[in-house]
Amino acid sequence: MSNPKVSFGKRQQAFYCKNGSSVGEKWLNKKRKASEQMQKNNKKKAEAYKFRFGNYHQYYGYRNQGQQDNRILCMKQEWFNGNDVLDIGCNAGHFTLAVAKYFSPRSIIGVDIDKELVKMAMKNIRHYINPDDINDDDFPISLPITYGPVAQALDPKGRYESGNFPFNVQFLQGNFILSSGELVEMQEELFDTVLCLSLTKWIHLNWGDIGIKRLFHRIFRQLKPGGNLILEAQAFQSYAKKRKLTEDLYKHYNEIQLFPEMFNEYLVKEVGFETCMLIDTPAHSSQGFSRPIYLFTKAAVVEMKPKHIIYHFSSDESCNDSDVEQLLSD
Repeated sequence: MSNPKVSFGKRQQAFYCKNGSSVGEKWLNKKRKASEQMQKNNKKKAEAYKFRFGNYHQYYGYRNQGQQDNRILCMKQEWFNGNDVLDIGCNAGHFTLAVAKYFSPRSIIGVDIDKELVKMAMKNIRHYINPDDINDDDFPISLPITYGPVAQALDPKGRYESGNFPFNVQFLQGNFILSSGELVEMQEELFDTVLCLSLTKWIHLNWGDIGIKRLFHRIFRQLKPGGNLILEAQAFQSYAKKRKLTEDLYKHYNEIQLFPEMFNEYLVKEVGFETCMLIDTPAHSSQGFSRPIYLFTKAAVVEMKPKHIIYHFSSDESCNDSDVEQLLSD
């Protein structure tokens, strides 16, 4: 028999009470946790999509961990000094800037698909500039230190020798993978050396075998006779961890037939490089970053035979040769 003096609220509380806790509160807590987990998952998916090109903003931080990039120790002056250089997938520009400063190329252009990374690269130049690099009488030293390559625009009279750092470096935002094979065939010889470091995995996952082939053929087309490609390719086993970032990456991963261990043979026999040489395999505390670096050399005289290849494929907007030509002529 119920006690008429017990209020409705107490009856309700007694109904929900179980093991000293409210069933209703448990349900609300469970719902809240599920909502928080969903938000975390959505955030992870958004970040995965944003960085699907391997365009991690802290890449150099966790690769080098405050230490010198050992890859720079493998480089030789003869590949860069007085030459026109292209660095594809330059990220925040640290390797590009090190080459620009210590190997004296006539010009070096860093290209990355991520506009935020390009902005970071342009600002990172301040970490490499010494006051002696700039004539303080011409304009305030604070400008190039703060804004980096904007200093180039402040030298319209050509008061600084071509090839002197920091006036030999520039950064562009764009997708190096062209949208058709016909466009690859139209490329002009612009560079003496092309750097392609830790990039092939992301090209492969985002554009499949066709993307890798277009990458290699465009590089070959843009190299001058006797020019060099410096290639650091990731091993195929490293692809697996990233293959589920997006549906397209997963699809391309499962369709790959041109595996990284086949790149050297493909570059010589199919693309047309004359020689392939192992430069070094720089040591790293993380085995995944200890990768072989190869030098591919284009013949000094190359017979360009027309190839009638038609690809049906689309990609993001590509950086044009006209942009590069203007920079090289400055």
